[in-house]
Amino acid sequence: MKNLFRFTSSLILSFSLSVSAASSSPRLIGYYGYWGPKIDSPVSEIPAKQLTHLIYSFIVISGQGECVVNSEDMKDGKPLVFGQIKQTKQTNPKLITLFSIGGGDSSEGFSSVVLTEKSRRKFVRSCVRLLQTYDFDGIDLDWEHPQSKSEWSNFVLLVRQFRQSLDRSKPKHFLLSFASAGRGEFLPSVAPENTVQELGRYLDWIGVMAYDYHYQKSLYTNHHARLKPSVVDPSPDPAVRFFSNGEAGINFFLGYGLRPDQVVLGVPFYGHAWSGVDNINHGLYQKHSVSTGQSFEIPTYHRIVSEWLPRFERFWDAEAKAPWLYNSKTRVMLSYEDPESLKAKAQYVLAKRLGGCLVWEISQDDSKHTLLNTLWKELGN
Repeated sequence: MKNLFRFTSSLILSFSLSVSAASSSPRLIGYYGYWGPKIDSPVSEIPAKQLTHLIYSFIVISGQGECVVNSEDMKDGKPLVFGQIKQTKQTNPKLITLFSIGGGDSSEGFSSVVLTEKSRRKFVRSCVRLLQTYDFDGIDLDWEHPQSKSEWSNFVLLVRQFRQSLDRSKPKHFLLSFASAGRGEFLPSVAPENTVQELGRYLDWIGVMAYDYHYQKSLYTNHHARLKPSVVDPSPDPAVRFFSNGEAGINFFLGYGLRPDQVVLGVPFYGHAWSGVDNINHGLYQKHSVSTGQSFEIPTYHRIVSEWLPRFERFWDAEAKAPWLYNSKTRVMLSYEDPESLKAKAQYVLAKRLGGCLVWEISQDDSKHTLLNTLWKELGN
């Protein structure tokens, strides 16, 4: 109860302090994977005029504890995608570019580089050198995820080292951001209050990855990127029921003192599917049987439009602000994002005066850029 009171009081203080804070137009940030050109989605096809920021993903951490370009994105000793990003920036001078370090498959190196002042300094120096060499405007840290209070504390020291080094790299302000887990029930157990507050001193924004709340290992089918909780969610753990949603992830950071314009809501351009789902409640909140296979389970929005929507029936959860698809013949249920849910999220961002939206991942949109266009329009850009 004491922790709840402190969290609520801090949340009220956060909002009161930020009322008078100046806020710019909401950001619309798109992550772009280095594999884009290999799947017929080159940088040149990105609607860059509808993005405020483009983030290259991912730089990896070498065995020597330094930032290096992924070997799969190298040819003749040069990064393939960096040149394309530079060309896109030349034709879209307002576009701000960053590179992201880590990601879901390449975060293991963080635990080592944050351990000592020497390892942090070496790592930061290599990353800033990469930024300067290839003319990026900032660095995004995507450690998935610090698993203990000590790792969080060491991560704050790393972020401070980054901020100090970037501030010495004049003449302009280089951006520094962090892509954080969005699980409201997980964060308080590993992130001490003082570390979150200190992060706010050094970071331009924190991107709350408000997706993957539920997936194939979940006991029941569910929304993987819902904005709000649902009172009929059957998840046995109350913390999962009430905190596995975008609003809870946002409120965690606001409650610990970050300004609203420092908190960015993450949205996915892909879905999660379950098979063996009985036709009860059109497949939502039901037990499932065997997973359907990796390529089938996590379809991009491009594939959802072309392969799923023609064969499935769409439903809308007004409480969670989330859609889903169900096919009663194949007994498959899909949780995903669509224009209606993104409109609700954009309106939420504006109402809360948040720092904008970030997209994982920009090449997963359909050929008409339907999802990105929706966000661009609804955010008022």
